[in-house]
Amino acid sequence: KGAFVELDELSSDPNFANSDGDTSVIISRKVPNLTIDLRGDEWLVTLDTQATVAMLHENLMVVDLRRYARSLPAWMQSRGLGVAAWQIFGLIGLILIGLIIRTVVAWFFAGQAQKVMQRLKVVWGQELLAKVGNPLGAVIAVVVVGFLLPTLVLPVRLNELFHLVLDVIGTIYTVLVLYRVVDLLSSWLNQKADRTETKLDDQLVPLISRALKILVVVLGGVFILESLNYDVASLLAGLGIGGLAFALAAKDTIANLFGSVTIFTSKPFHIGDWIVVAGVEGTVETVGFRSTRIRTFYNSLVSLPNSVVADSS
Repeated sequence: KGAFVELDELSSDPNFANSDGDTSVIISRKVPNLTIDLRGDEWLVTLDTQATVAMLHENLMVVDLRRYARSLPAWMQSRGLGVAAWQIFGLIGLILIGLIIRTVVAWFFAGQAQKVMQRLKVVWGQELLAKVGNPLGAVIAVVVVGFLLPTLVLPVRLNELFHLVLDVIGTIYTVLVLYRVVDLLSSWLNQKADRTETKLDDQLVPLISRALKILVVVLGGVFILESLNYDVASLLAGLGIGGLAFALAAKDTIANLFGSVTIFTSKPFHIGDWIVVAGVEGTVETVGFRSTRIRTFYNSLVSLPNSVVADSS
């Protein structure tokens, strides 16, 4: 599973106790049901962990390739840097399988998605939907390769490295899939907004789209940090401690954010309206989280902070 027991990080204190008051330690966040226990001055594997390891091994080893490798020619079993030749060929085979799966899924998804949309007589977002196929195929390829990787029985550090690479690549492509899904949702919302007379929804759609994309990217970053074995809980706790300083430093940004909320709730103007505010006269083009953009009659674009707009006549 790519988990590695960092023996050097284990406590050598014979009076060690964890946060729950006992002497057990979780081996890795990837396998939280595996623990070791301090007895005297020695770390011992618990009986429950021994039983769980046997079950994990049986579930992970779909095919025991070592049994078949013994019947291969001697040169296929020769080793260099701890890796046998058949394992290297196995890695190349896994990469080829991943590329084939990615290509097939992307081709199948693009074709089937467009057919479904044509049957439903949906004309929006066909190009965007086709673009979802490539990252979706990559995600499925990563899942399949990660499922088959343990069967190669690679050296533990190399196995850990490949799992790490797969986790990061899988997370990046998952973020891309969700990013494209947000674009699809925005396209659908824009179509709905165009059918209504009010312009409030025209202003809200870009903000919703931007907020969802930021959320997707932030969650993707958190999962990548988790894959790199960073303690995300401690990181978030540290951000909480520094939150006050951050809030003081970003008070203008926060004021603009609340200003945008005021504009959307009180609706003093809409996109396309001609307004005079804070000495600026022109047509409203966009209302964002931070600022409102106004196109003047000289065709220049003026960006006013929302806190200024909300406090002005």
